[in-house]
Amino acid sequence: MTGKHIQKKQDIQSLPYRLSLCNGSKWRIRGYGNIRPWVDKLASVMELDPCNEPGNELLFCFRDDPANAQKKNIKSKFIGNGWWDISVQNVRYCFHDEIPDVLCEVDHHPHNEIKYGLMPNLIRPIVCHQSIDSGGLPLHTALIERNGKGFLLAGSGRTGKSTCCSRIPKPWNPLCDDETLLLPDKKNTFKVHPFPTWSEYTRKRSEKTWNVQHSVPISAIFVLKQSEADAVEPVGKGQAAIFVNQSAIQSSGFFWREMDKVRQRKVRDRVFKNACDLVKTVPVFRLHASLHGRFWEEMEKVIDEL
Repeated sequence: MTGKHIQKKQDIQSLPYRLSLCNGSKWRIRGYGNIRPWVDKLASVMELDPCNEPGNELLFCFRDDPANAQKKNIKSKFIGNGWWDISVQNVRYCFHDEIPDVLCEVDHHPHNEIKYGLMPNLIRPIVCHQSIDSGGLPLHTALIERNGKGFLLAGSGRTGKSTCCSRIPKPWNPLCDDETLLLPDKKNTFKVHPFPTWSEYTRKRSEKTWNVQHSVPISAIFVLKQSEADAVEPVGKGQAAIFVNQSAIQSSGFFWREMDKVRQRKVRDRVFKNACDLVKTVPVFRLHASLHGRFWEEMEKVIDEL
């Protein structure tokens, strides 16, 4: 490899990673010091590319990192003058109510494998906080696509989201089975982004990746219930808003609980409002799914009438 090619590779690696979402927001994700390999892995799993376009800054560093000569200068920008912080599961997040940039200080751990358990926390500022102010919702749901339209499968743990995703045949296309981010786009149409299932790494040592920047318009939400027979029934808008709100709390409630009471109440009120706005235009159904039946055929009956 020539010196010119080596320099070009180093320049690319030093660039931040770009995350573009359907509502027009753009993020520059960058790691400093010894945390850079973690951020590289995060970007790889989420299929992000290096890019130096303008955007909101999401910065990472280890809390005590002797290799990070820039840390003092970075931290000085996130102290005082309206900055506030919370600590959630080995990560300290620095926020500002009027500035979108976020600093994440991660506790260093001697076991490299622990990074997979912390990976979802690295993206929490976008998913659990910033998106909500723009009308979005982090949801504990699976996302399946059919003919360019997205459908969410909601339910708490062990209700069958992953099983349904593994069983559903083409032309259905499962995009993720655990976490999604729903946002209104520039035309106020709700779209949904798939997010990684990190247990694929912590339990299965998978090398699966997710195209997080891909989004599809959301057409319906199906709340799963394990049953002996397959069936679909409509859900009233009041109950639907409660289901959606609960899904958001399952996804990110642990994050909001670390905020002070005033901010926590504000976030919870906004989440419920966003859930109410969503169900005004997106229908919600109860999906009774059996273990060996053809539940998707029941879904198709109501989808074709939308």
